[in-house]
Amino acid sequence: MNSKPIEVLVVEDEPLVLRELVEGLEEDPLIKVCGQAEDVEGAYQAAVTTCPDAIFLDINLGEDDGFGLLHRLKAEGRQIPPVVLNTGYERFEYAQTAFNEFRDVIIHILQKPFFENWESKRRECLDAIIARKENRDETKLLSSLGLFSIRNKNQTFFVTFEEIRYLEVGGSGTVFVITNDGRELRLNRTMSSLLKELPRYILQISRFNAINIQCISSIDHEKHKLFLREQEKPLNIGEGFYSNLMELLK
Repeated sequence: MNSKPIEVLVVEDEPLVLRELVEGLEEDPLIKVCGQAEDVEGAYQAAVTTCPDAIFLDINLGEDDGFGLLHRLKAEGRQIPPVVLNTGYERFEYAQTAFNEFRDVIIHILQKPFFENWESKRRECLDAIIARKENRDETKLLSSLGLFSIRNKNQTFFVTFEEIRYLEVGGSGTVFVITNDGRELRLNRTMSSLLKELPRYILQISRFNAINIQCISSIDHEKHKLFLREQEKPLNIGEGFYSNLMELLK
């Protein structure tokens, strides 16, 4: 990886929070804050003059809306750098705006309060920015919104946790996500790391599969096979996983 620091613009309407976030980011030598702003106008001027590698953008900027900055840059035909939303808002309309209008530039959500598990959160932000800069395939889990996105080259696919029918190990550190509408999406994640971030109703039933228990049609207890709705082929329940499944279904 290039040793040159990632240059970021930080936009936050609360001066104390802005200062703390800037200082917290610059604790990492791989991050350099090249600009700061407390409102949309200041953020626009800073974005145009500094050309940051990424923007840390607060959604609620007093009377302004952080998305106003993105709308303005887009309307003027300017390239929008990768955006990390730093916010405490979880309301649906904000999520809808983010993922319907700006899904190609929003790469991560940094939730307030920032400084709980700060080093881990900062690392996640940096990893997301570097992944976009290097144009790598990218998977983001957004647990607070109940969904994750899978970016493969020029396309981003969005899947809610409820849409998952089952997961299947693909080999070489990959997992296939099979959805209720028939999509098969490949993630560059291991099964174990993915399951740690998914809800309990996504349950591993063998070394090779995990299922959404809401999609179970029937279980053959004698043969240890599990049938999912609208799917003829059963999945095997692995030795050592059967008791966990029965315990959860009690």
